[in-house]
Amino acid sequence: MEKDEKIEKLRLYYSDEMYEERENMLQPVSADGATDVLLQPVFNPLKRIINNLYSLAFKNFDCSEKIVKDIWDLNNFEVSKKKLISEAILTGESYLEVIKSSSDIKYIFHKVDDVEVEKDFGEILKFSFTGVAKIVNEDGEIEENEIEKTYFKIDEKVFLIINDESPLYIGDTMPIFEFNFGLDLFRALYYIDTYNELESESRTIINLHSSPEKLGRNLGIKKTKEEQSNNSLNIFQKLLRALSENRFRKQRMIVVEEKEEKTADIKYIEMNNTWVNSDILPKMEQVMNDFKEEFPELDLKVESGNVAIRTYLMSMQGLRSKISTIRDSFIEKIRKVDSYSTGKEIDIKKYSYSDIFEQMEEEANVEILNKKLDALEKVNRIQSDDRILKIVNNLSEELLEGMSDE
Repeated sequence: MEKDEKIEKLRLYYSDEMYEERENMLQPVSADGATDVLLQPVFNPLKRIINNLYSLAFKNFDCSEKIVKDIWDLNNFEVSKKKLISEAILTGESYLEVIKSSSDIKYIFHKVDDVEVEKDFGEILKFSFTGVAKIVNEDGEIEENEIEKTYFKIDEKVFLIINDESPLYIGDTMPIFEFNFGLDLFRALYYIDTYNELESESRTIINLHSSPEKLGRNLGIKKTKEEQSNNSLNIFQKLLRALSENRFRKQRMIVVEEKEEKTADIKYIEMNNTWVNSDILPKMEQVMNDFKEEFPELDLKVESGNVAIRTYLMSMQGLRSKISTIRDSFIEKIRKVDSYSTGKEIDIKKYSYSDIFEQMEEEANVEILNKKLDALEKVNRIQSDDRILKIVNNLSEELLEGMSDE
Protein backbone atom coordinates (compact mmCIF):
# COMPACT_ATOMS: atom_id res chain seq x y z
CA MET A 1 0.00 0.00 0.00
CA GLU A 2 1.31 3.42 -0.97
CA LYS A 3 2.31 5.93 1.71
CA ASP A 4 -0.36 8.48 0.77
CA GLU A 5 -3.06 5.77 0.94
CA LYS A 6 -1.99 4.83 4.47
CA ILE A 7 -2.03 8.45 5.57
CA GLU A 8 -5.51 8.96 4.10
CA LYS A 9 -6.85 5.95 6.00
CA LEU A 10 -5.16 7.00 9.22
CA ARG A 11 -6.92 10.35 8.94
CA LEU A 12 -10.29 8.65 8.43
CA TYR A 13 -9.81 6.65 11.61
CA TYR A 14 -8.57 9.70 13.49
CA SER A 15 -11.75 11.59 12.51
CA ASP A 16 -13.92 8.57 13.42
CA GLU A 17 -15.11 8.26 9.80
CA MET A 18 -13.38 4.97 9.04
CA TYR A 19 -16.45 3.04 7.91
CA GLU A 20 -18.29 4.02 4.75
CA GLU A 21 -21.68 2.82 3.55
CA ARG A 22 -21.90 0.78 0.36
CA GLU A 23 -25.17 -0.86 -0.60
CA ASN A 24 -26.51 -0.45 2.94
CA MET A 25 -23.44 -2.18 4.37
CA LEU A 26 -20.64 -0.49 6.28
CA GLN A 27 -17.12 -1.67 5.60
CA PRO A 28 -13.67 -0.81 6.95
CA VAL A 29 -11.85 1.48 4.56
CA SER A 30 -8.60 -0.35 5.36
CA ALA A 31 -9.96 -3.65 4.04
CA ASP A 32 -9.68 -4.82 0.42
CA GLY A 33 -13.27 -6.03 0.24
CA ALA A 34 -16.57 -5.48 2.02
CA THR A 35 -17.19 -7.32 5.26
CA ASP A 36 -20.32 -9.41 5.74
CA VAL A 37 -21.20 -7.83 9.07
CA LEU A 38 -22.65 -4.42 9.84
CA LEU A 39 -19.73 -2.40 11.20
CA GLN A 40 -20.05 0.64 13.40
CA PRO A 41 -17.25 2.78 14.87
CA VAL A 42 -17.98 1.44 18.36
CA PHE A 43 -14.31 1.05 19.28
CA ASN A 44 -11.78 3.52 17.92
CA PRO A 45 -9.07 4.68 20.36
CA LEU A 46 -6.67 6.08 17.74
CA LYS A 47 -7.10 9.68 18.90
CA ARG A 48 -6.74 8.59 22.54
CA ILE A 49 -3.47 6.81 21.74
CA ILE A 50 -2.02 9.99 20.23
CA ASN A 51 -3.26 12.18 23.09
CA ASN A 52 -1.81 9.78 25.69
CA LEU A 53 1.58 9.72 23.98
CA TYR A 54 1.63 13.50 23.76
CA SER A 55 0.52 14.02 27.36
CA LEU A 56 3.10 11.61 28.76
CA ALA A 57 6.00 12.88 26.66
CA PHE A 58 5.41 16.62 26.97
CA LYS A 59 3.98 17.24 30.41
CA ASN A 60 5.15 20.70 31.58
CA PHE A 61 7.43 21.04 28.54
CA ASP A 62 9.21 24.42 28.57
CA CYS A 63 12.39 26.31 27.68
CA SER A 64 14.24 28.59 30.08
CA GLU A 65 16.01 30.54 27.29
CA LYS A 66 14.26 33.93 27.19
CA ILE A 67 14.86 34.64 23.49
CA VAL A 68 13.37 31.24 22.62
CA LYS A 69 10.36 31.83 24.87
CA ASP A 70 9.75 35.18 23.17
CA ILE A 71 9.69 33.48 19.75
CA TRP A 72 7.38 30.77 21.07
CA ASP A 73 5.00 33.35 22.51
CA LEU A 74 5.03 35.31 19.26
CA ASN A 75 4.02 32.17 17.31
CA ASN A 76 1.60 30.78 19.92
CA PHE A 77 3.84 27.72 19.93
CA GLU A 78 2.11 26.11 22.93
CA VAL A 79 -0.85 25.44 20.63
CA SER A 80 0.93 24.71 17.35
CA LYS A 81 3.41 22.42 19.16
CA LYS A 82 0.67 19.88 19.83
CA LYS A 83 -0.45 19.96 16.20
CA LEU A 84 3.13 19.50 15.04
CA ILE A 85 3.75 16.53 17.36
CA SER A 86 0.34 14.87 16.97
CA GLU A 87 0.65 15.03 13.19
CA ALA A 88 4.09 13.40 13.31
CA ILE A 89 2.77 10.63 15.56
CA LEU A 90 -0.29 10.02 13.36
CA THR A 91 1.19 10.14 9.86
CA GLY A 92 4.88 9.61 10.57
CA GLU A 93 6.09 13.10 9.69
CA SER A 94 5.30 16.80 9.92
CA TYR A 95 7.21 19.95 8.98
CA LEU A 96 8.01 23.35 10.45
CA GLU A 97 8.94 26.25 8.18
CA VAL A 98 10.93 29.11 9.73
CA ILE A 99 10.63 32.54 8.12
CA LYS A 100 13.18 35.06 9.36
CA SER A 101 12.70 38.74 8.63
CA SER A 102 14.01 42.00 10.05
CA SER A 103 10.84 42.45 12.12
CA ASP A 104 10.02 39.01 13.44
CA ILE A 105 10.45 35.23 13.16
CA LYS A 106 7.54 33.02 12.13
CA TYR A 107 7.04 29.26 12.68
CA ILE A 108 4.63 27.76 10.13
CA PHE A 109 3.33 24.21 10.55
CA HIS A 110 2.84 21.99 7.47
CA LYS A 111 1.08 18.64 7.10
CA VAL A 112 2.72 15.99 4.96
CA ASP A 113 -0.36 15.93 2.68
CA ASP A 114 0.09 19.60 1.77
CA VAL A 115 3.71 19.50 0.65
CA GLU A 116 6.02 17.88 -1.87
CA VAL A 117 9.37 16.82 -0.46
CA GLU A 118 12.49 15.43 -2.06
CA LYS A 119 15.20 14.02 0.20
CA ASP A 120 18.59 12.42 -0.04
CA PHE A 121 19.45 10.14 2.92
CA GLY A 122 17.02 12.09 5.09
CA GLU A 123 18.29 15.52 4.08
CA ILE A 124 15.64 17.80 2.54
CA LEU A 125 16.81 18.97 -0.88
CA LYS A 126 13.52 20.37 -2.18
CA PHE A 127 10.34 21.47 -0.41
CA SER A 128 7.28 22.84 -2.25
CA PHE A 129 3.78 23.86 -1.22
CA THR A 130 0.92 26.16 -2.13
CA GLY A 131 -0.26 28.60 0.50
CA VAL A 132 -2.30 31.73 1.04
CA ALA A 133 -0.79 35.13 1.78
CA LYS A 134 -2.93 37.80 3.43
CA ILE A 135 -2.25 41.42 2.52
CA VAL A 136 -3.99 44.73 3.21
CA ASN A 137 -4.92 46.60 0.03
CA GLU A 138 -5.14 50.34 -0.53
CA ASP A 139 -8.73 50.39 0.77
CA GLY A 140 -7.67 48.82 4.05
CA GLU A 141 -9.30 45.51 3.22
CA ILE A 142 -7.63 42.14 3.71
CA GLU A 143 -7.00 40.20 0.54
CA GLU A 144 -5.97 36.56 0.24
CA ASN A 145 -3.59 35.68 -2.55
CA GLU A 146 -2.50 32.16 -3.39
CA ILE A 147 1.25 31.70 -3.59
CA GLU A 148 3.53 28.82 -4.53
CA LYS A 149 6.76 28.47 -2.64
CA THR A 150 9.68 26.16 -3.37
CA TYR A 151 12.85 25.81 -1.35
CA PHE A 152 15.72 23.92 -2.94
CA LYS A 153 19.34 23.26 -2.09
CA ILE A 154 22.25 23.20 -4.56
CA ASP A 155 25.91 22.92 -3.57
CA GLU A 156 25.08 23.59 0.08
CA LYS A 157 23.28 26.80 -0.83
CA VAL A 158 19.54 27.26 -0.29
CA PHE A 159 17.29 29.17 -2.69
CA LEU A 160 13.63 30.20 -2.56
CA ILE A 161 11.23 30.62 -5.48
CA ILE A 162 7.90 32.39 -4.90
CA ASN A 163 5.43 31.93 -7.75
CA ASP A 164 7.32 32.50 -11.00
CA GLU A 165 9.91 34.89 -9.60
CA SER A 166 13.65 34.34 -9.96
CA PRO A 167 15.35 32.13 -7.34
CA LEU A 168 16.44 34.05 -4.26
CA TYR A 169 19.48 32.93 -2.26
CA ILE A 170 18.52 32.78 1.44
CA GLY A 171 21.51 31.12 3.12
CA ASP A 172 23.24 27.83 3.71
CA THR A 173 20.59 26.18 5.92
CA MET A 174 17.27 24.79 4.70
CA PRO A 175 14.62 26.59 6.83
CA ILE A 176 12.42 23.49 6.75
CA PHE A 177 12.62 21.05 9.67
CA GLU A 178 11.09 17.57 9.62
CA PHE A 179 9.69 15.91 12.75
CA ASN A 180 9.63 12.11 12.60
CA PHE A 181 9.45 9.77 15.61
CA GLY A 182 9.73 6.47 13.77
CA LEU A 183 6.25 5.32 14.83
CA ASP A 184 3.81 3.33 12.69
CA LEU A 185 0.17 3.59 13.82
CA PHE A 186 -1.19 1.84 10.74
CA ARG A 187 -0.93 -1.49 12.58
CA ALA A 188 -3.52 -0.17 15.06
CA LEU A 189 -6.17 -0.12 12.32
CA TYR A 190 -6.02 -3.92 12.09
CA TYR A 191 -6.87 -4.29 15.78
CA ILE A 192 -9.64 -1.69 15.56
CA ASP A 193 -11.29 -3.38 12.57
CA THR A 194 -10.95 -6.87 14.04
CA TYR A 195 -12.47 -5.82 17.36
CA ASN A 196 -15.37 -3.99 15.66
CA GLU A 197 -16.07 -6.95 13.38
CA LEU A 198 -16.28 -9.28 16.36
CA GLU A 199 -18.47 -6.80 18.23
CA SER A 200 -20.75 -6.48 15.21
CA GLU A 201 -20.97 -10.25 14.84
CA SER A 202 -21.91 -10.56 18.50
CA ARG A 203 -24.53 -7.83 18.18
CA THR A 204 -25.98 -9.45 15.06
CA ILE A 205 -26.28 -12.86 16.73
CA ILE A 206 -27.91 -11.47 19.86
CA ASN A 207 -30.38 -9.32 17.92
CA LEU A 208 -31.25 -12.08 15.49
CA HIS A 209 -31.84 -14.83 18.00
CA SER A 210 -33.55 -12.70 20.59
CA SER A 211 -36.27 -11.58 18.11
CA PRO A 212 -37.37 -14.66 16.13
CA GLU A 213 -40.93 -13.38 15.69
CA LYS A 214 -39.67 -10.37 13.80
CA LEU A 215 -37.71 -12.58 11.45
CA GLY A 216 -40.72 -14.83 11.00
CA ARG A 217 -42.94 -11.95 10.00
CA ASN A 218 -40.46 -10.86 7.40
CA LEU A 219 -40.75 -14.31 5.83
CA GLY A 220 -44.55 -14.47 6.14
CA ILE A 221 -46.98 -15.63 3.42
CA LYS A 222 -50.06 -13.61 2.53
CA LYS A 223 -53.42 -14.99 3.56
CA THR A 224 -55.59 -16.59 0.92
CA LYS A 225 -59.01 -15.05 0.21
CA GLU A 226 -60.61 -17.90 2.12
CA GLU A 227 -58.37 -17.31 5.14
CA GLN A 228 -59.10 -13.59 5.00
CA SER A 229 -62.87 -14.12 4.87
CA ASN A 230 -62.76 -16.62 7.71
CA ASN A 231 -60.36 -14.41 9.65
CA SER A 232 -58.22 -17.49 10.10
CA LEU A 233 -54.48 -17.67 10.74
CA ASN A 234 -52.06 -18.51 7.99
CA ILE A 235 -49.21 -20.97 8.51
CA PHE A 236 -46.68 -18.41 9.75
CA GLN A 237 -49.11 -16.81 12.15
CA LYS A 238 -49.77 -20.21 13.60
CA LEU A 239 -46.06 -20.85 13.91
CA LEU A 240 -45.51 -17.51 15.61
CA ARG A 241 -48.31 -18.21 18.06
CA ALA A 242 -46.73 -21.59 18.76
CA LEU A 243 -43.41 -19.88 19.42
CA SER A 244 -44.96 -17.55 21.97
CA GLU A 245 -46.89 -20.31 23.75
CA ASN A 246 -44.60 -23.32 23.79
CA ARG A 247 -41.99 -24.24 26.33
CA PHE A 248 -39.14 -22.97 24.15
CA ARG A 249 -40.26 -19.35 24.28
CA LYS A 250 -37.46 -18.31 26.67
CA GLN A 251 -34.77 -19.79 24.50
CA ARG A 252 -33.13 -18.37 21.40
CA MET A 253 -35.05 -19.42 18.28
CA ILE A 254 -34.89 -18.68 14.60
CA VAL A 255 -36.96 -19.47 11.49
CA VAL A 256 -34.33 -21.11 9.33
CA GLU A 257 -36.04 -22.23 6.13
CA GLU A 258 -39.23 -21.89 4.14
CA LYS A 259 -39.78 -25.25 2.45
CA GLU A 260 -42.70 -24.45 0.18
CA GLU A 261 -45.94 -22.55 0.23
CA LYS A 262 -47.72 -22.85 3.59
CA THR A 263 -44.95 -25.01 5.11
CA ALA A 264 -41.82 -24.06 6.97
CA ASP A 265 -39.24 -25.62 9.24
CA ILE A 266 -38.44 -24.02 12.56
CA LYS A 267 -35.33 -25.07 14.43
CA TYR A 268 -34.74 -24.23 18.04
CA ILE A 269 -31.25 -23.13 19.00
CA GLU A 270 -30.63 -23.25 22.73
CA MET A 271 -28.25 -20.35 22.72
CA ASN A 272 -28.17 -18.96 26.26
CA ASN A 273 -25.40 -16.77 24.85
CA THR A 274 -23.04 -19.76 24.65
CA TRP A 275 -21.99 -18.91 21.13
CA VAL A 276 -21.13 -15.35 22.07
CA ASN A 277 -19.59 -16.19 25.44
CA SER A 278 -17.56 -19.19 24.34
CA ASP A 279 -16.36 -18.01 20.93
CA ILE A 280 -16.69 -14.30 20.22
CA LEU A 281 -15.97 -12.71 23.59
CA PRO A 282 -12.71 -14.68 24.12
CA LYS A 283 -11.58 -13.56 20.67
CA MET A 284 -12.43 -9.94 21.50
CA GLU A 285 -10.48 -10.21 24.74
CA GLN A 286 -7.47 -11.68 22.93
CA VAL A 287 -7.53 -8.92 20.31
CA MET A 288 -7.66 -6.30 23.06
CA ASN A 289 -4.78 -7.91 24.96
CA ASP A 290 -2.65 -8.06 21.81
CA PHE A 291 -3.57 -4.45 21.05
CA LYS A 292 -2.50 -3.26 24.52
CA GLU A 293 0.72 -5.25 24.35
CA GLU A 294 1.71 -3.56 21.09
CA PHE A 295 0.25 -0.17 22.08
CA PRO A 296 0.52 0.07 25.89
CA GLU A 297 -0.55 3.73 25.68
CA LEU A 298 -4.00 2.52 24.54
CA ASP A 299 -5.68 2.70 27.93
CA LEU A 300 -3.08 4.09 30.29
CA LYS A 301 -4.16 4.72 33.86
CA VAL A 302 -1.56 6.26 36.13
CA GLU A 303 -2.56 6.12 39.78
CA SER A 304 -0.52 7.62 42.58
CA GLY A 305 -0.11 5.92 45.92
CA ASN A 306 -0.60 2.45 44.46
CA VAL A 307 1.14 -0.37 46.33
CA ALA A 308 1.96 -2.02 42.99
CA ILE A 309 3.71 1.02 41.48
CA ARG A 310 7.04 -0.76 41.10
CA THR A 311 5.37 -3.71 39.35
CA TYR A 312 3.52 -1.28 37.10
CA LEU A 313 6.73 0.54 36.20
CA MET A 314 8.45 -2.71 35.32
CA SER A 315 5.58 -3.72 33.02
CA MET A 316 5.58 -0.30 31.34
CA GLN A 317 9.23 -0.20 30.34
CA GLY A 318 8.28 -0.55 26.65
CA LEU A 319 6.01 2.48 26.91
CA ARG A 320 8.66 4.39 28.81
CA SER A 321 11.15 3.76 26.01
CA LYS A 322 8.61 4.90 23.39
CA ILE A 323 7.87 8.09 25.34
CA SER A 324 11.58 8.86 25.72
CA THR A 325 12.17 8.33 22.00
CA ILE A 326 9.40 10.76 21.05
CA ARG A 327 10.50 13.40 23.56
CA ASP A 328 14.24 13.15 22.88
CA SER A 329 13.69 13.30 19.13
CA PHE A 330 11.47 16.36 19.41
CA ILE A 331 13.78 18.23 21.79
CA GLU A 332 16.79 17.67 19.55
CA LYS A 333 14.90 18.87 16.48
CA ILE A 334 13.25 21.89 18.16
CA ARG A 335 16.68 22.81 19.53
CA LYS A 336 17.93 23.01 15.92
CA VAL A 337 14.88 25.08 14.97
CA ASP A 338 15.41 27.51 17.84
CA SER A 339 19.16 27.70 17.21
CA TYR A 340 18.55 28.56 13.56
CA SER A 341 15.88 31.13 14.52
CA THR A 342 17.92 32.89 17.19
CA GLY A 343 21.29 32.62 15.43
CA LYS A 344 22.87 31.12 18.55
CA GLU A 345 23.41 27.53 19.68
CA ILE A 346 20.73 26.68 22.26
CA ASP A 347 21.87 24.36 25.04
CA ILE A 348 19.70 21.24 25.19
CA LYS A 349 19.66 21.58 28.98
CA LYS A 350 17.51 24.70 28.58
CA TYR A 351 14.53 22.47 27.76
CA SER A 352 12.63 20.96 30.67
CA TYR A 353 9.72 18.57 31.18
CA SER A 354 8.07 16.37 33.81
CA ASP A 355 8.76 12.65 33.54
CA ILE A 356 5.77 10.76 34.93
CA PHE A 357 7.81 7.59 35.28
CA GLU A 358 10.46 9.31 37.38
CA GLN A 359 7.73 10.80 39.54
CA MET A 360 6.18 7.39 40.07
CA GLU A 361 9.54 5.93 41.01
CA GLU A 362 9.99 8.67 43.57
CA GLU A 363 6.50 8.01 44.90
CA ALA A 364 7.29 4.31 45.11
CA ASN A 365 10.47 5.00 47.08
CA VAL A 366 8.63 7.40 49.37
CA GLU A 367 5.88 4.83 49.85
CA ILE A 368 8.37 2.16 50.87
CA LEU A 369 10.12 4.62 53.18
CA ASN A 370 6.79 5.57 54.78
CA LYS A 371 6.03 1.91 55.41
CA LYS A 372 9.40 1.47 57.08
CA LEU A 373 8.87 4.58 59.17
CA ASP A 374 5.40 3.37 60.11
CA ALA A 375 6.75 0.00 61.19
CA LEU A 376 9.56 1.67 63.14
CA GLU A 377 7.04 3.95 64.83
CA LYS A 378 4.99 0.95 65.89
CA VAL A 379 8.09 -0.73 67.32
CA ASN A 380 8.98 2.43 69.23
CA ARG A 381 5.40 2.63 70.50
CA ILE A 382 5.66 -0.92 71.79
CA GLN A 383 8.97 -0.22 73.46
CA SER A 384 7.57 2.90 75.13
CA ASP A 385 4.60 0.98 76.56
CA ASP A 386 5.76 -0.54 79.88
CA ARG A 387 2.91 -3.04 79.98
CA ILE A 388 3.62 -4.43 76.51
CA LEU A 389 7.37 -4.36 77.11
CA LYS A 390 6.92 -6.39 80.33
CA ILE A 391 4.89 -9.02 78.45
CA VAL A 392 7.53 -9.23 75.73
CA ASN A 393 10.28 -9.61 78.33
CA ASN A 394 8.38 -12.33 80.19
CA LEU A 395 7.83 -14.24 76.97
CA SER A 396 11.51 -14.00 76.24
CA GLU A 397 12.40 -15.37 79.67
CA GLU A 398 9.95 -18.27 79.29
CA LEU A 399 11.40 -19.09 75.88
CA LEU A 400 14.93 -19.03 77.30
CA GLU A 401 13.93 -21.32 80.17
CA GLY A 402 12.31 -23.71 77.74
CA MET A 403 15.40 -23.80 75.62
CA SER A 404 17.54 -24.48 78.71
CA ASP A 405 15.33 -27.40 79.81
CA GLU A 406 15.66 -28.98 76.42
